[in-house]
Amino acid sequence: MTEKVLPYDHAIVPQEKPWDCGPASAQVVLNSRNIIRTEDDLIRKIGTTVNGTNYVGLIERVLDVIVPDARYTSVEMRTDPPTQDQKDLLWRNIVQSIDGGFGVVMNWVAPPRNFPRGVKGSPTPEYRGGNTIYHYVACMGYDDNPAERALWIADSGFRPYGYWISFEQAATLIPDKAYAYADTGVAQEAPDTPADQIIEALLRAMGGGVPFDRYRALLPAVAQSLEECQCNTVDRVAMWMAQVGHESGGLKYMEEIADGSAYQGRADLGNLQPGDGRRFKGRGPIQVTGRSNYTELSKWAHRQGKVPTPTFFVDEPEQLATDQYAFLGLVWYWTTQRPMNDFADHADIEGGSIAVNGRNKDTGRANGIEDRIARWNRCRAMGAALLTITTGVLTMPEAQEIKDATAGVAANGWPFDWRWAYSRHPRDFNQIVDDPSRGPWSRVMPDGSQHAGHTDAYEQIVPINEQIAWTHVFSDGIERDSGDVLLELMEFAIQWRQANDLPTSAFVEVNGAVVPRKRPAKKVPAKKAVKKAVAKKAPARLVHA
Repeated sequence: MTEKVLPYDHAIVPQEKPWDCGPASAQVVLNSRNIIRTEDDLIRKIGTTVNGTNYVGLIERVLDVIVPDARYTSVEMRTDPPTQDQKDLLWRNIVQSIDGGFGVVMNWVAPPRNFPRGVKGSPTPEYRGGNTIYHYVACMGYDDNPAERALWIADSGFRPYGYWISFEQAATLIPDKAYAYADTGVAQEAPDTPADQIIEALLRAMGGGVPFDRYRALLPAVAQSLEECQCNTVDRVAMWMAQVGHESGGLKYMEEIADGSAYQGRADLGNLQPGDGRRFKGRGPIQVTGRSNYTELSKWAHRQGKVPTPTFFVDEPEQLATDQYAFLGLVWYWTTQRPMNDFADHADIEGGSIAVNGRNKDTGRANGIEDRIARWNRCRAMGAALLTITTGVLTMPEAQEIKDATAGVAANGWPFDWRWAYSRHPRDFNQIVDDPSRGPWSRVMPDGSQHAGHTDAYEQIVPINEQIAWTHVFSDGIERDSGDVLLELMEFAIQWRQANDLPTSAFVEVNGAVVPRKRPAKKVPAKKAVKKAVAKKAPARLVHA
């Protein structure tokens, strides 16, 4: 038999405001990890108001940011009374979380007939009145005595603020709400292959919201979405990761945790029919919400040939939360509803965040801006490694097959197909390519291998189309050492110059020798009298109320 209670500062348990039991419970959970946060700070991060904390998922998302290794996960218990399977799962999750050193946040619904009762010699907490009490508590320990399993509760709202309650009663207090536990039992794989390194980059960018294997499964859809969203620079991918990461909890949620009833009757969302709020709740990694948006998305997706009918998501809204279709809503929103790449190109994380989820009415800033900024900064700091996520996965056998098929084929210094694949899968090729003829110097690659030539992954990834490596023979017959010039750009320049009877080479032949073409001398403009500048009035500033 085991009795285990996590250490925490009992003096901080009582909540400071009548309505902030959610942040107070999160404060206790963090305190047990020696992480000190004020209730006011957690109120702001969670989004708690005088009406309380909407649902436990809001707390979970904040915990995921502060203690990402805990992998907090919310579990709903809609059946009242709970089934035996639900109770068995609850017990396993509590034990796993506590054994891992993390408390469990529970959302309780306590009618007068079922107010909590103390066991194991604990006093009964001072729940009073004739009304149902909606409350958050922190479960900080367990006793697995088969005679009566019990939980240690840190209760911020009622004296004595800490007590044992029977597991059976605690299980009846959760429906029809939820709890959030630390999924510490998820085994993480080491990124020991090139493909795994790309998945590891996605995990880092997303903050580790789901297990490694889940990111492996999502990587193809993520890479395709990034391509279709034209996220082809570090800042664009970072913006995508920051917004999607915040909205989906690191790709954990493809559906809004709340039931959507709050959207019922919202004319601005087109929710004018009974049940529209729940039916068209937020779905997909960026939470497409409302009948109107589901309608427009369906039309767009049908025009793109992505869905079978122009009313697909209106008829089957649940499809938008599936792996097959979830990212369609994201691409639609990113490319047609908001200029998200413009925000990224101007490094405007605040503007991009407001575009995705509006302003906080109290602060005037974007909702969830602190988390979005943290994600944005983390992803930008990854630099070019972030762009490996856009390349998808090329297996080592596939890479070797391309190399073998093109070995010995002259293509201006490097086989074209091989170069094309390398520009998209540099880490894989860094494992198998070791050709001293490809470049002028040696260096150690990010994977630790030694290579002669500039094959570094951080140089080979380019924003669009294909990077030209070393030399290329263009349509005018001239072989150029092209570096990172794009094929289309150079060909366009060649065709334009030819159409205008201009030379396409920077070199000319003089007495049998090829020398650089001289640039025409610049004309020196005549000096003009300098006029005294007239002071201009500063333009009026646009102030948002």
